[in-house]
Amino acid sequence: MIAALMLSFMLSGGTPATGAPSSFTVINGDGEVVAGATLLAGDRHAVVYVAPGLEPAARLVDALRKWAQDDPRWKTSIVLVVAAPVEQARSWLREHWGDDALPTWVADADAQGWRAFGFEGSVGVAGVENGTVDWKLDGVIADPSVVEPSLRAWTGIGAP
Repeated sequence: MIAALMLSFMLSGGTPATGAPSSFTVINGDGEVVAGATLLAGDRHAVVYVAPGLEPAARLVDALRKWAQDDPRWKTSIVLVVAAPVEQARSWLREHWGDDALPTWVADADAQGWRAFGFEGSVGVAGVENGTVDWKLDGVIADPSVVEPSLRAWTGIGAP
């Protein structure tokens, strides 16, 4: 299955990310600066980069919310990076996540994170482990089901 995912990824024009992105900072929901190294540290998780105002980003966050309702491990297995100032990011996330506790999220108002990851679209997903980006999918991700198998395989969260 993973070989099929990687083949599909390569045929779609994706380029695998390797190593750690260059130094960058983002802002957490409390307004504190978070070093990129902190965002990337720890066990295997996924970084999901979204830009408010884009329908594909809204669909991906809506899907993540539904998956998190089915299995709360999603909230600890992903970090949402929102391409907006903190208050705008919070408002947009709240609009799409509802009243449930938000997953870990940060704001990337100046696109430092986007540039550091080398994303080529306004929606991107990266598999991260111990400070290293092992893979990424980005570009036009119009349907969350495209990234769901990769996210589930990477995080170890099986299908519902």
